[in-house]
Amino acid sequence: GLRVLFPELYAYVRDHEADFTRPSDDTIAPSDQVLSTHARNALGKTALDEEVDAAAVLLRFLFYSNRQTEQPISDPRYFARHFGYALTTREISDGEVQTLIAVAGSPDDAFPAFVRRLATRNSPQLLGLLKRRLRNLSPPQCVALAKALPVFGELFTQGEHVKDDPGAKEFADFLAWLIHQAYPASRYEPANAAQRHILAAETTEKIEPLALASTFINALYDVTRSIKWNYHGNNYRREEEDDWLRVIAPEGWPVVLAPIARRLRECAERDPTAMVPKDNTGDTDLLDLWRRADPEGRREWLEAHLRQCPADGVNVLRYLGFSSYPVDEKYRDVAREISPAAIKDALLRHFGSSLTADEANSSDLSLARYYLDEFENQTKTVSSGAESIE
Repeated sequence: GLRVLFPELYAYVRDHEADFTRPSDDTIAPSDQVLSTHARNALGKTALDEEVDAAAVLLRFLFYSNRQTEQPISDPRYFARHFGYALTTREISDGEVQTLIAVAGSPDDAFPAFVRRLATRNSPQLLGLLKRRLRNLSPPQCVALAKALPVFGELFTQGEHVKDDPGAKEFADFLAWLIHQAYPASRYEPANAAQRHILAAETTEKIEPLALASTFINALYDVTRSIKWNYHGNNYRREEEDDWLRVIAPEGWPVVLAPIARRLRECAERDPTAMVPKDNTGDTDLLDLWRRADPEGRREWLEAHLRQCPADGVNVLRYLGFSSYPVDEKYRDVAREISPAAIKDALLRHFGSSLTADEANSSDLSLARYYLDEFENQTKTVSSGAESIE
């Protein structure tokens, strides 16, 4: 159990046998402070206090609460039976992680092949081991990892939808912290902010799958909140005083989002129909991301797409949240995202005479009729308002 749950602790105990073994008649146990120090040394400086406490309790139980058993593991005669094993086939050693960090900036193909092998073997453990070493990484190492890792995002996600995947979130958080640590926030180093913007833009240029970019953007905001909290404590909301603490400053967001907008447009041009979900359960990650990166660009593309594929009119309506109640509010929500006339024209072209045929009925037709009726009402309201002004 120790070897699986705390592989670093297992390796530490194995390498420090003299600190944990003693004759069976020696009943003096070390203090909690000594055990906590061992646990901290084993797990690393970035380990959470809860992890260190749990590891210290486990050490006390294994080595000092179990001494009355017939063959206690703290007895030098039996120690090797329990700590003589190598890592399991799925475990990743500290040496492998150190090698991965060392080759991150290499110009050859060593890093891609190595990270793919380790992540395929055990991506959660690999990410955990990298996170624990984060505070000890030098800025150049952070830069190298931030540039090299994004293309391997799919190896760290397990869920069907990236935005709901915990592995994807952990991976994106790690990338955001790498960028912060590569060029730390400082009042006295204003150039660091520009360097962070460039490095974050390189990440959005490469990150795969593309939908993971949305999780990465959220992570950049989350890291900023953490930094502000650590700096200001309870007064962290003093926005006007701490712009320099932001991982991405306001003027940096266009730089970071530009690669995403370009990649999304290229994706839409390659496969237009894949961008629009075909039912209420469809994947909306890319369209949602496009709204964050370039809302005007998304609006232009949707309107052009409906001119080419009017059958997607109802799908776009559903995606934008249109429903029959309250129809006026839902109509205004749609109008904020796309030209109402573009939807109207698509619905008329697709459904044609079916819209007025009494015998024709379906959920799609009903939604189209609700929308067209409200379009007519809104148009009359605007016209009557203009006449009254005249």
